[in-house]
Amino acid sequence: MKITLQHVDHIYQEGGVSETAALRDVDLTIDDGELVAVIGHGGSGKSTLALLMAGLYQPSSGTVELTGSKDPEHPFRSVGLVFQYPEQQLFGESVFEEVAFGARNQGTAEDYLPVKVREALEQVGLDPDVMWYRSPFSLSGGQKRRVCIAGVLVMDPQLIILDEPTAGLDEGGRKWIAQLVRRLNEEGRTVVWITHNMAEAAEVARRVIVLKGGRVLLDGPPQQVFSEEETLMSAHLTPPPAARLVRELQRRGWDIEASAVTVEGAAEEILSHLASGKEGGHA
Repeated sequence: MKITLQHVDHIYQEGGVSETAALRDVDLTIDDGELVAVIGHGGSGKSTLALLMAGLYQPSSGTVELTGSKDPEHPFRSVGLVFQYPEQQLFGESVFEEVAFGARNQGTAEDYLPVKVREALEQVGLDPDVMWYRSPFSLSGGQKRRVCIAGVLVMDPQLIILDEPTAGLDEGGRKWIAQLVRRLNEEGRTVVWITHNMAEAAEVARRVIVLKGGRVLLDGPPQQVFSEEETLMSAHLTPPPAARLVRELQRRGWDIEASAVTVEGAAEEILSHLASGKEGGHA
């Protein structure tokens, strides 16, 4: 599913003394099947953008259009949004009731709900037989996050937006989220990953959008975006550590391309240089 924003503004408390423009003249198109990371400093407009894309906010001006939805009359029903710290919004008496809520609201037949819930729990790596009757409030933080994501997946969204999905998780949880995002995208879903973590964006996304002050500052492949060091610094952001490393080595005389943005890419550049036996370039 494709989403297009044209000249979108979003203003909080419009006309009031505390009027704040969260987004300003945003033009974006995210094509069907893309995996996009949206990054920005706090207050850049990332979460507001997520809420607009999910249809939970209406723009103050401009348009947000979805095309290719399996429900053309209600296209935003095909969008799933995982909020930042979604476990803070748990309410179900059991994991089954928690996950089934969205599908039930979409009109899924009661006798088919167990099938849908079981599939969703398996997608996030939870054993339905163990979790079914448990209170979601009794689960660990990572398990709660997985239950919340299952509650979105049970609705079979074509576009999934995850707002800081790794916030508060340990390294194992972050790696699991990254793997899930890749898998969902490989299954054909359009995925928008909102994050402040540059390394995560570099590892997972094929396109990176940078917001600053509610405007699109940069938009392109990770290698291109993270090469704009001065522009990123103006938005209080820094490239991923791997990108900074290879560029520092290049500045010190290493004959390398210095285009890597991931740990694996940086290792390849460094090992290739060392194997070539080229002169100079000693840090």
